[in-house]
Amino acid sequence: MAATGNIYGEQVATVAATGNIYGEQVATVAATGNIYGEQVATVAATGNIYGEQVATVAATGNIYGEQVATVAATGNIYGEQVATVAATGNIYGEQVATVAATGNIYGEQVATVAATGNIYGEQVATATSTASRSLPWPLPATAAGHDQR
Repeated sequence: MAATGNIYGEQVATVAATGNIYGEQVATVAATGNIYGEQVATVAATGNIYGEQVATVAATGNIYGEQVATVAATGNIYGEQVATVAATGNIYGEQVATVAATGNIYGEQVATVAATGNIYGEQVATATSTASRSLPWPLPATAAGHDQR
């Protein structure tokens, strides 16, 4: 670890900035953003990359999910099988259950966040985090504040 961030997971190469790297087959963090997930290439801006087979972040936005190419603006891209957002936080990735606070859930087989941190990966249960992050765009009108893709 060459910076203040943490490295978790398998086959992680290098942290070259203050961000954290989690997950599998992560290459390099070249900015202050975080890289999570599988087969992530490079962060070239301040945004975060999450998920699988993500190429590049070329702006301040985030990329989440699978087979996402490029974010060229400040918007976010989200992944698959997201259950419910019950607060102002976002849920990304696969098989995510519920966000019960303003924090985010990411990662693999994570149980609970009881502090201000984030949860990353797959098969996530519940976040009770106070980490603040608002939804980037209006969700479908199935229920107030719920994204049930």
